[in-house]
Amino acid sequence: MLKISGESLKGDTPFGIDTTAVTYLASQIGEAAKLGVEIAVVMGGGNIWRGEAAESRGMDRATADYAGMLATMINALALQDSLEQLGVDFPNAERAADAGHCRTLHKTPRHSAP
Repeated sequence: MLKISGESLKGDTPFGIDTTAVTYLASQIGEAAKLGVEIAVVMGGGNIWRGEAAESRGMDRATADYAGMLATMINALALQDSLEQLGVDFPNAERAADAGHCRTLHKTPRHSAP
């Protein structure tokens, strides 16, 4: 299991994605894969969006979190593209983004634990 912080993708830039940083991470993943290491990636999105910060400025927390999920998908797509360009085979990579999914979840009644 490899947890990649969104912050690690911004490299030397103040925010967003630095393609040099993404390419470096992809090359390291590729090297490990060549050794036969099975890798599961958990991606963060903090280089693009911070749900907690948006909530503190008045945004609904669930909506802010959904925006964070989209930031995570943006980062995952950048990494996936870099892996593909390097010829790294990720046979189980799935694109999980569904444009309507977040809004459906948002309209589902919430239950809080006691």
